[in-house]
Amino acid sequence: MTYNTLFGGFDGEDNRRFDLQAHIILEADPDILLVQEWKGFLADGQRRRFSAERRLGRRALVAQAPNTGQNTAILVKPEVEIIRFEEDSAHFHHAAAIAQLRVPSHSEPITVASVHLCPNGAEVRLREAVYLAALADAGSAEAGSGG
Repeated sequence: MTYNTLFGGFDGEDNRRFDLQAHIILEADPDILLVQEWKGFLADGQRRRFSAERRLGRRALVAQAPNTGQNTAILVKPEVEIIRFEEDSAHFHHAAAIAQLRVPSHSEPITVASVHLCPNGAEVRLREAVYLAALADAGSAEAGSGG
């Protein structure tokens, strides 16, 4: 499942939108949730992040977007094994959260990426898409080699 939260689901300290989003996420119950615009979840000692992890019953892997504050994240259920996580804010306007995961329902590890492409120009989005395509190629090469 993927979800653009629009500023983390918060309007200042008003959390009604986040409450609705949490309800939708819990109802869908995805093993893996890719989130965009997780703004404010790393502030104040990561208070919102840890609160969201408890509420959603998932661990959050957050890629900090230093230029925009519009972080991306990957949230996983406890039974999903995290093999590797990286964040990339060098090649993306916001940031990319990239994880290799082992999901109980899959025989091989999978790689997922939560990205929010640049809203300010087609040439930047194209450059970001090239990085995503390379990630997909690398993933299929790994899967094809059994590694």
